[in-house]
Amino acid sequence: MVQILRRTFIGGAAAAAGASLVGCREHAPSQLSAQIQRDSQMAQGATAIRRGYAQIPEGLMHYFEAGKGAPLLLLHPCPRSARSFRALLPLLATHCRAIALDIPGFGQSDPLSGEITMERLAAAVVRVLAVLGIDRAHVFGLHTGNKVGAAMAASHAGRVNRLILCGSIHSIIPDKTTRDAAIRAIVSKYFTQYPESPNGEQYLRRWFSDWADLCSIALPTSLYAKSPITPEDIADVQARVLDHVQALQSVVATYGANFAFDFGAAIERISSRTLILELVMPHEEKQYGRQLGAVCARIRSARGATLENRDGSVVERHPAEVARQIIEFLGEP
Repeated sequence: MVQILRRTFIGGAAAAAGASLVGCREHAPSQLSAQIQRDSQMAQGATAIRRGYAQIPEGLMHYFEAGKGAPLLLLHPCPRSARSFRALLPLLATHCRAIALDIPGFGQSDPLSGEITMERLAAAVVRVLAVLGIDRAHVFGLHTGNKVGAAMAASHAGRVNRLILCGSIHSIIPDKTTRDAAIRAIVSKYFTQYPESPNGEQYLRRWFSDWADLCSIALPTSLYAKSPITPEDIADVQARVLDHVQALQSVVATYGANFAFDFGAAIERISSRTLILELVMPHEEKQYGRQLGAVCARIRSARGATLENRDGSVVERHPAEVARQIIEFLGEP
């Protein structure tokens, strides 16, 4: 059963910017860039985004969707939610049925019980597609979402049409040991262990740590330095804070699943036609080197593109660049 709520909200999108493309195969700029710019302008205040819940055995799974046509599933990073795609959805809605799902345990989706693995998350997502009446979908995954997407394509090949795996350099390193070390350096704060105390002090210390993290998200230094500050800037901060609060009970288990998942081995089993989007920041390039070629080499049918000076916030800060890549790839013969 799918419960479609009648509530809608109006989607907005950031102004378009040209993507810098480098990779396994480059595509010359075309009229598509201009069209995405026009779509971006039209989408501001014009696109109604629907929301609903899909009931699967594991619980209620929440999603946003917009548009009609071939289904495209969007899988978010940890510890974010489908809200992170709020600027991207209107741009995609003019070309397909875009569905942004809250991965189990994030946003407004129920968590899975028991041990969390990428394979279990992928299986739950496949069940959501079945409830929505979708036999086969294109899949886009960012950071943790690209692990869920890779697990889907590796273990449920018949349910994945074309696949887009997007991530910063650290997220797509195919060598497991190197990738785990890179990710651990970023997320170690979530794994801090506090000594047990008879009075339960460890729980208070954990909450103080979580609260300090939330405060840093709510009051980022970048916001102080920005002028002028816009309502969209505040809306972005609010979405991030809400996402982190809702993820508190799932973030450690999900990152644990990330460490247990062998991304490099999984992508070798992918038969879907695949696009790799590598997000390159200078400090990560210096530390790890670019990974696009190594990733593409492991996948049966893949091409790649590089977005320069971009990180995991690209779907919120530069949605038109991502939309262009997705739409162009899905439109290829």
